[in-house]
Amino acid sequence: MKEEIREQIEKLAHPDAQVREEAKWKLIDMGRVVVPHVLPLLEHKDPRVRWEATFILAELALPETAEALIKRLEDDRAEIRHVAITGLINIGCEAIEPLLKALVERGSRSPVLREGARAVLMELRESCPVVPLDELIHALKGVHEERIPEPTRVVHLAYELLKKLLVEGKHKAS
Repeated sequence: MKEEIREQIEKLAHPDAQVREEAKWKLIDMGRVVVPHVLPLLEHKDPRVRWEATFILAELALPETAEALIKRLEDDRAEIRHVAITGLINIGCEAIEPLLKALVERGSRSPVLREGARAVLMELRESCPVVPLDELIHALKGVHEERIPEPTRVVHLAYELLKKLLVEGKHKAS
């Protein structure tokens, strides 16, 4: 199987879109076993390869890939950020804790992270009522409206929600 994975991984950089498409879906069909082979592609210099790798992880929707998808929220290509948002939404409630951690660590410095986080949290707030996300979403609103949100407020709110998740163990509920 490793040889098959390697062959399909190589095809993700092929110039022919049909070859890439077939390889991508074969890898998705293989499931969780491809993750260690796909993760390094997220840093590939070719944005097409990064997009394909991000798409694979988004389709697999495995909680253990949430941190890797969160890093793609800061990709310099909008189409890759969009696929990462979809992947985190696909992962669901289990993406909230690592997303809050990323906001605490890098939220004050990264407007694209804040923008991506807002999109994910808006989609998850109804299906993941484990923590009240509305105040954080509101603080992130300025990103969407092209106003600068107060980054320290965003970081503070993310920290408080993360603390609540960890202390109360609510991230296990749902």
